[in-house]
Parts: sequence; C-alpha cells; structure tokens
Amino acid sequence: MIADSASRTLPAPSAGSGFPAEGQREGTATEVPTQSILCVDDEDNILNALRRLLRPYGWRVVTVNSPVRALDVLLEDSFDLIISDMRMPEMDGSKFLEQARSLQPDAIRILLTGQADMSSTVDAINRGGLYRFISKPWDDQQFVFEVRRALERRALELDRARLEAITHGQNQLLREMNQTLEERVRARTAEIDAANASLQLAQERLRSDFALSIKLLASLIELRERSLAGHSRRVAEIARQIAASLGLDRNGTQDLIYAALLHDIGKIGLRDDLLHTPEALIEGLDRAEIRKHPLKGEAALMGVSGLRGAAALVRSHRERYDGNGSPDGLVGEEIPLGARILSVAKDYDAVQLGTLTDECLSPGEALRFIEARVGTHYDPRVVAALCRALPQSGERTEAAAGGDEESVTVGAADVEIAPQDLRPGMTLSRDVISGEGFLLLAAEEKLSAELIAHLADYAGVEKEPVRFWVYSER
Repeated sequence: MIADSASRTLPAPSAGSGFPAEGQREGTATEVPTQSILCVDDEDNILNALRRLLRPYGWRVVTVNSPVRALDVLLEDSFDLIISDMRMPEMDGSKFLEQARSLQPDAIRILLTGQADMSSTVDAINRGGLYRFISKPWDDQQFVFEVRRALERRALELDRARLEAITHGQNQLLREMNQTLEERVRARTAEIDAANASLQLAQERLRSDFALSIKLLASLIELRERSLAGHSRRVAEIARQIAASLGLDRNGTQDLIYAALLHDIGKIGLRDDLLHTPEALIEGLDRAEIRKHPLKGEAALMGVSGLRGAAALVRSHRERYDGNGSPDGLVGEEIPLGARILSVAKDYDAVQLGTLTDECLSPGEALRFIEARVGTHYDPRVVAALCRALPQSGERTEAAAGGDEESVTVGAADVEIAPQDLRPGMTLSRDVISGEGFLLLAAEEKLSAELIAHLADYAGVEKEPVRFWVYSER
C-alpha cells in the first residue's frame, strides 16, 4: 500500500477480545467488550485487505461486497464502526452511509474515497454524518490509527450513555426517595398537627376546668351565708369591666378575676356570727380577726402556681389608697392595680348586700358610697372606671335581705328554657345557679344526656326554680 500521510507507530495487535486500553495488562479483571466493524466495498480484494489489517487487533470485522446486502445486515446486527467505499455500482457510499445513519445513528461512519471523488465526499459528509474520510490508497498505520480513534470515540459515547443512564436512574431514585420522604414528612406533620390540636383542646379543657373549679370553690365559700350567694361572681364581672376600661392586660385581668372569685376564701374559718354581722358593727378582737382574712386567703392560694398572681391581689384587696388599710399599710400606687380594682368592685356589691354596712343600699346609693371615699379608701381612676363600666356591668336590682336576683339583659342569641326541654347538644349560654346561689354548671358547657338527667333531678328537688339559658342558634 502507498502511504498518503506520515506514518505513526502503533502498538502490537492484541490477540484478546477487544482493543486493549492504555496501560491494561494481561490477566486484569477489567475486559473491554469486543467492538464490531462493518466494511462495505464492491471489490473483494479491498475487503480482504481490510480484514487482514483489522482482525489482528481483536475487533470483530464483517465484510460485505454489496451496499444493498449491507443494509440488510444492518437490520439484523449492530456495529460500532461502518467503513464504506465511495464508488460502488449499486449505490454510492454517500447514499449508503446516509441510509446506514438512519438504521444505526449511533455507529461511527468512515468513507473511503479517491482524489477524484472530493466533491462527492463533501456531500457525503453533510448527508451521511461522517466521522472522517480516508483517501485511497491509505497508509496501514494511519488507517489503523483512525479506526482506533473512531472506536475509542464510540466507546466514550457508550460510556457516556451508560453514565447518563446510571445518573438518570439515580436521579429517578432520588426523586422517588424525595417524594417518599416528602410524603412521610407530610404524614408526620399531619400527625404532629393532630397531636398539637389534641393538646390544645386538652389545654383549653384544663383551663376551662380550672376556671370552673374556682367558681365552684367560690360557691362553696358563699354557702355559709346565703346573703352572699352570687357575690363573688358579680364582683368578678364588675372587676372585669373596670379592668377593660383601664386597659389592664390579659394576664392581669385573669389574675384579677380569679382573685375576685376567691377574695373571701380566708373567711372560711370565721365564726358564723361574724359572717352574719356587717363589718361596720364588728369591733375589738373580732375586727382584728376579720382583718387577717386576706393573709389567710393568700396562704391558701399560694400553693397553686396558677393562682399566685391572684393570691397577691387577695392579700392587698383591703389596703386603702391613703395608706390606712391592712395588712401592709400600702399607699396609692404601691397597692397593685388589680387589688385597687378588687377593693372598689367588692365594696360596691357588698354595700348592696348589707355585709359591709348595717343596711342594704340601692345601686345608686352604693355608687355614691364609693364616690364619697375617693382618695381615702379608693383610687380615683378606678372609681371613674367603675362609673363608666356600670351601664354594661349587669347592675343589681333592689337587694333585699336574702335576695340575689340579678338584672340581666337577654341577648338575641340565647333563650331561657325549661328543664324538661333541655336536649343533648345544646350549649349553656350562662352559668346554672341553684336557688341557694351554688354553681351547678358553668356557661359554655355542651349538654349531654347524662348532664341533663342530673340537672332535671336537681331542679325537681329545689324549692326555688333553677333557670337554664342556652344558645338559640347552636
């Protein structure tokens, strides 16, 4: 053969399968798969020369002397490299490689051409997507070098496709894992949300039960003196109205309401005759004993962490604005605001009951009683807030001895209902109070069949009727 370019030194042919990789030694675990070459030429001597030149390198070489038959071979077998002559009688190499490209687009294509075919070669490059063309006659070493480089490119393409497939598979697996993880996160989040909702309901129920327990305790305190029935609840409502007018924060208001409900807890140990006697008529050691009840009340409440703020207000609710109160003789702003509010609220209701003075005052007289002591007994700001709050505070009607009725404006959303008309699912709009002023059930309680049965039984044995108010649209 006549060389058409500078010769290159090639490694000796390998007898093994596939062309050996650079630096690969015999007996290593990695083996390069055998690569296939299809040679197409109408001259058998050219095909024989190609077979002799290429087979010693371990490549699988298939030769076909007809481009038409070669297309059939391409339908049945796959190749890494297709080498075709340009001039053939049935079909020229340009057209053959174009059709071969459509059958096996990933195969590398090389065209063998003579100098006279250069114009056709340019067309073949465009139509057949050639990797390279080699002029005839060729140099053997240069020819093998080009074949080797073409097959290395094909191997690299296969490796890239393999890696892309692996990457695609890993990405798909990662997406599936992410989706699974997201689903697990969503499921876990839903579980946490459900648990949080359950905890929130439990906490709300605990707060509700805590408040109800305080109301029940207040009712038990008042059972010793019937004239006190409902006193603590009214004081709590008046105190709440004053606190709202003065802008007291939520926690301070909560402590104030608890203190209002329990401000008389220190009186539990007093003799019955002291409870039945107006304070204005109590003197001597008995008066000193009365003055101790705020300290006893504070001591009784300090053991409950949720009532320590209220306990401080109970201790100071008998302090006077001018400093002549008890038990600490605090003056003006030294007295906690909640205690100043409680002092006004409880005295406003007490003078109507006749437990503070020797007569029962009307609401108007009670207000004038409070106003007459502004600056001495009471904080002027608190008294002003009481005056603003009274129209909305559920002011008492005439408080005859033993009477405990409250004037309540019936809201459009609730109705009074007879015991026999109570039904499961109804929600109480107001506290249920016994004839003696004892709290039976708190407002906002949803009625069950069991609760209704107990209420009906109790209402049947009460001397005075028990009133039930429920939301009309719930």
